[in-house]
Amino acid sequence: MVAAVGKDQVDVWGKARKVADDLYEIRDTFYPQNPDDKTSKLQHESDLALKLLDSIPAEAAAIPQRTAVLSQPRHAVFECPAKGH
Repeated sequence: MVAAVGKDQVDVWGKARKVADDLYEIRDTFYPQNPDDKTSKLQHESDLALKLLDSIPAEAAAIPQRTAVLSQPRHAVFECPAKGH
């Protein structure tokens, strides 16, 4: 069971990295005809990202090695919608 918990934690951190990358990708490369579509897509993806990040147990998020990993997607979530590209 310990190995499964470790694997789950790795999966969550991998997903967190992917979420951040995806948000930056949308911000930097998605240019629909209607700019509101971009804002809507970023908002939707940001909401999903925050749910994922909120699902990470506080004790896991407090590990110093994980702080940078956790801050990247949170930064992406809060930065992307504000850019409004």
